[in-house]
Amino acid sequence: MLGQDSECAKSSNSTSYPGSLSCSYGEKGTFIVTALLQRMFPESSTSIQYICPLSVQLFIPYVLLPHVMAEIIAEDFGVTVHEGLDIMLESSDYGYLVHPVPEDDDENWDRLVSQIRIPRE
Repeated sequence: MLGQDSECAKSSNSTSYPGSLSCSYGEKGTFIVTALLQRMFPESSTSIQYICPLSVQLFIPYVLLPHVMAEIIAEDFGVTVHEGLDIMLESSDYGYLVHPVPEDDDENWDRLVSQIRIPRE
């Protein structure tokens, strides 16, 4: 099992997020889904064999997060995932303005993230 110490993971260490991901759920929604995905796929124990040359840090925001957000939007709106992706891209400005993450509220966000429960099958 490959981990974060592999050459593949070392080559990518940026954690910036694509700006279009805020969608209508805004930065808050993006933050919550990202935190959930990071808890589901911790970098220390997630194999990167199939996502190389990306690290887990890059795979989550650039691949997994857009897919999950499109799936959530599709379910909420009763449309296909492709249509959910279109809605996500078209509503990003709205979400960014209406649902920002307050900069001075780190303690509340940390508490919120710690309360997120990962469903088990």
